[in-house]
Amino acid sequence: MNIRRTTAHVLLIGLTGLLLLELPGAIASRVDGNRWFDPVTDVHAIIMDDYVKNANREAMQIAVIEAMVESLDDQYSQYIPPQLESDFNKELSGDYRGIGSRISTRPGQAYKTKSLEILTPMRGSPSLQAGIRPGDLILEIDGWPTVGHTDQECIDRLMGPPKSKVTVHVKHDDDTEEDIVITRDRILTKSVSGLLTTEEDWRYMLDDGTAFIRIESFTDRTVQELEFLLQKLERQGPIKGLIIDLRNNPGGSLEAATQITDLFLDEGEIVSIRSPREDKQDPGTTFEAKYPSRWESIPLIILLNNNSASASEIVAGALSDHGRAQVIGERSFGKGSVQELRPLEGGNGLLKMTTKYYYLPSGRHIQKAKRVSEEPWGVDPSRGCVVPETPKENQDRVLARRPFETIGGKYTQAPDVVEEEWILENLKDPALGEAIVLMRQRVGEGSWPELPEDEDAAFDPMAVGLENLLEQREFLETRMTEIQDDINRLEGLAVEPDRGLDLPEDMALSQPVIAIYDDEGELVGRWKVGENDDLSRTLSAVELERIDQSSTEEDLTEEASQP
Repeated sequence: MNIRRTTAHVLLIGLTGLLLLELPGAIASRVDGNRWFDPVTDVHAIIMDDYVKNANREAMQIAVIEAMVESLDDQYSQYIPPQLESDFNKELSGDYRGIGSRISTRPGQAYKTKSLEILTPMRGSPSLQAGIRPGDLILEIDGWPTVGHTDQECIDRLMGPPKSKVTVHVKHDDDTEEDIVITRDRILTKSVSGLLTTEEDWRYMLDDGTAFIRIESFTDRTVQELEFLLQKLERQGPIKGLIIDLRNNPGGSLEAATQITDLFLDEGEIVSIRSPREDKQDPGTTFEAKYPSRWESIPLIILLNNNSASASEIVAGALSDHGRAQVIGERSFGKGSVQELRPLEGGNGLLKMTTKYYYLPSGRHIQKAKRVSEEPWGVDPSRGCVVPETPKENQDRVLARRPFETIGGKYTQAPDVVEEEWILENLKDPALGEAIVLMRQRVGEGSWPELPEDEDAAFDPMAVGLENLLEQREFLETRMTEIQDDINRLEGLAVEPDRGLDLPEDMALSQPVIAIYDDEGELVGRWKVGENDDLSRTLSAVELERIDQSSTEEDLTEEASQP
């Protein structure tokens, strides 16, 4: 008897039996999955057969996908349709084709509609070479007016293939206007900057040993930019301390975050990513420091605020957990979810979907709960290093910094040794001022100063968050009042064009409005005439009411004069 053949035969029977047992379950699972699509298929068929108009099948398909993603109740999961794929990839890589300028918007003089304003052209960019300067207003793009259009609509018209030309009609700060022809090119945005710009480059050194570096986002080139910069600064002299500003940094590439952390960490865990789902048998992935670096012992300070998110939280959290950096500012945003990009077959777009969460070396979960919760999230400042910032203070700091980062205009100077007082007066930046003081103590004494145990006992991130939200609500309420005032004025101009400039054609009102002004010309009320109202009869009624009111006043005057 052949024992080997008998054993194999028994094993084959066993496997076949197991397969036969599992096959009905697999078939049932597939059938259940197919049944899920039954109502969707039925609705599609009914619409295509009997809807009164020709339905847009592509629009329906996109709507179904977007609805499924929206049902996840996750603000970070997103469907990117094919027509938006290129824009999404540009944002991730920092690589696009255009004129190379940073833009802002400011109210127009007549109607407070947006005018495209140049904050600054980028160094070496086509726009700088063509003569664009900070503060320029772009009024037209190839004859197309920018006033009344969104930023993105204007940006789309400025972008184009390399070597193609675009003509912009520009108004300069001195009110002169001219047409400027710009030859578009490939633009590689830089994510690393310094304290202020000079004619040649950024200024990074605060004194003869402390460097300040701001990282705006984490792109595929951020690590290379940072390494090159640190090497350049070292050739000028030893770096005794480094302040890295990650405030308002929205994050970006996970690989860039882990590699930058590795520059300053000799060993140990950087971050782990894993799914909290119990039904997933996935141990996750842990990223550890593994590459030697000459900057693994340099004193570090990280600046954070509540707009520092994702990759910036990984860098700050890992360096803080390992005791490599002091964190100054306020608790970070709390964006600790991992999104994976899944291309859909047939070129039908991308699905960006949350699949895992970030965990810091301490085991702390970065992700902030969507609903109000007392569970910790994000990265906290180091003990004694809390510098809260209200939304208004954040805005003031960003605006104060702008004159110091423009290229091609007047360059603002700073003293050779930048002190806290200069930072507070010129940059409105208490956190950076405190960082300078703390770093100089560290460089001078060789260790971080000891702080009392109860230094931050009164600090409550929830209370600070509540205060910021209340201030934000007040700001929005004020802005809504201003918008309503603009609406009132525009509707008044629509019925009394001699009181101001004519409205653009695309802003014409579909219904007439009666505006009421006092003796000083101030608008005191308005009334919009409905489609079914008889305007002539309404005006007559208003006139009669005015006459009646006048008669009443005369009668009262006569009665008062009688004995």
